[in-house]
Amino acid sequence: EATLTINRKSVTVTPGRVEITYGDAAVALTAGVSGLVDGESKDLITYTLTREDADNTNAGTYKITASGNEIQGNYRVTFGTADYVIKPIDASSVLITAGSANKTYDGKPLVSEDYTYTGTLMEGDVLVATTKGSVTNVGTADNVISSFKVMRGDVDVTRNYTGIGTANGKLEVTKRNITVQVDHAEKVYDGTPLTENGVTLIDETSLAEGETITATTLGTITDAGEVTNEIDTVTIMHGDEDVTANYNITKVNNTLTISKRVVTITAEDATKYQNEPDPTFRGRVDNAVEAAPIEVYYYRWNAADNIPGDKEIFISVHGTYPNYDIRQINGTFTILAVGGGNSPQDNPPQNPPQENPPVQNPPAENPPAENPPAETQNTEPQETVAPEANITEPETAKAAGPAGDEMIPEEETPLASLPNEYYALWLLLILILGYAIYWGFRTYDNNKNLKGNEKA
Repeated sequence: EATLTINRKSVTVTPGRVEITYGDAAVALTAGVSGLVDGESKDLITYTLTREDADNTNAGTYKITASGNEIQGNYRVTFGTADYVIKPIDASSVLITAGSANKTYDGKPLVSEDYTYTGTLMEGDVLVATTKGSVTNVGTADNVISSFKVMRGDVDVTRNYTGIGTANGKLEVTKRNITVQVDHAEKVYDGTPLTENGVTLIDETSLAEGETITATTLGTITDAGEVTNEIDTVTIMHGDEDVTANYNITKVNNTLTISKRVVTITAEDATKYQNEPDPTFRGRVDNAVEAAPIEVYYYRWNAADNIPGDKEIFISVHGTYPNYDIRQINGTFTILAVGGGNSPQDNPPQNPPQENPPVQNPPAENPPAENPPAETQNTEPQETVAPEANITEPETAKAAGPAGDEMIPEEETPLASLPNEYYALWLLLILILGYAIYWGFRTYDNNKNLKGNEKA
């Protein structure tokens, strides 16, 4: 007896491949059954199709798996797999642009976290970007998109997009405008130069926080007057860094002023007896600068006047002193009458005679009036007192005239003891007489020549 065996036929269930784009609706899974006997329906084979990570809608390739019973009726079933592909969106129309910014220099970095983008994302997706760029000193720098991502809620869905482009922004710092004026400086003349390098910002302009400014100037003045002080260079520092190039600087000049120094010259009071020669008159100079002494002479007018009483001691300043405002205070010269014995021993003088005879007349180059100008009389000195200046006394002096009636010895020159004023009168008379004789002879010669011409 023979046995007939019919073996089960092998069939294969193969899932269909799926390919969609991110954002498309999900596609139902399908499969095909191969190897069935002709005429039989695939419905004879039962199976289940599943997709890995079925809830994930992001771009990617996922496996579709068919499963079921291996033995199904007359068939031995083999189950296959396929791919479920979600393609990313072509987002080449999306362009992210980093923000641009500009400002005036303030010593701090300029950055911008702003950005914009054009193009369309899937509804619910949000593009997030970060930028990188910084500029502090005057100039420009690129602001670039350093990274970006597309978020759906808390989920990063950046992989669902391809071709997203980026563009840089521009960061620019411009110069800071300031107006710098050199400070005014002034002082009373002291013989030393006056300079000033200090500056002040004006017109409501200012430096950036934490920065300092220094300047050099060209102006200098030593004598009384006023000059323009011009700014030469300006330097602005931020710590150890020179940041001057970040400023547009307008320079404003100012002035240096030296005022005249008030100097008081005071003639000291003096006394003598009537039959004594005049003493050397002296005085003091207050508040003058040691390096700029004043040449001063002290005298009395009409030195031949020996009548007892108070006379005025005048002051004569030789030379010009444009750096000084000179105030003069005259002194008093008292001539005392001689006592009954007509001798200084009867009334000892308060001031002993000087070795050098006094000047009887003021220096010729600066003759005073009998009444000196008002501004030279009894002017109060300033309160401030400088070291006393050198006072130059006259090198020579003429002797005073005779104190009374004196006999001139025969061997002496007549008129030798006359006062100086008499010499001048005699000289004037001699000149007048000589002039008259000269014109007399000239007139005689002219008349003689005229008569000679008439005879001819």
